[in-house]
Amino acid sequence: MSQKVDLRIIKTKRNLYEGLAQLLAEKPYENIKIKDICDKSLVNRSTFYDHYSSKSELLNAMINERLKDLNEAVELKNINNENYKEKFLLFIEKAIDFIDLDVNINKSILLNGNNTIVKNVLFNSILNDITKAIDKIKISNVSTELLARFYVAGFSEIMCMHLENPEKYTKEVLIEFCNRILNKK
Repeated sequence: MSQKVDLRIIKTKRNLYEGLAQLLAEKPYENIKIKDICDKSLVNRSTFYDHYSSKSELLNAMINERLKDLNEAVELKNINNENYKEKFLLFIEKAIDFIDLDVNINKSILLNGNNTIVKNVLFNSILNDITKAIDKIKISNVSTELLARFYVAGFSEIMCMHLENPEKYTKEVLIEFCNRILNKK
């Protein structure tokens, strides 16, 4: 028998994620206090500590939850030698769709130099997922770590270009560019 999900916990965590995300659009992560998160989320401080021990734990959980949705949309777990280019292109496409859902918050995270901690957590989470995917492919004579970092750095820059100038760097333009790069021998 499966365990019943407590909707109150789901709602509380969602409110905390949204509260933190909204605060990140307003000010740097370093200036956000747990009290600010609780106030924005309409959650008591003791309730916050029932779920998270710190704001960094909340940040990690929020980013991992968002990336989980992205990874499920792309199914990086089913990547193989024949489809890794297609999966990476699909990852770019879904990531742009994901970024476009909440442009203001994502702009503040990716383009605001004051949110380097958030950017690093996001970068490392994506790096971890991409490294696992590339590791499954087992490309010979290529360092998994270097290739994963190359992809993630390029991915990060592409997302920033899209946020800075969405009319010029549309999803279609960026996917076509990545497709050309991945098909170079």
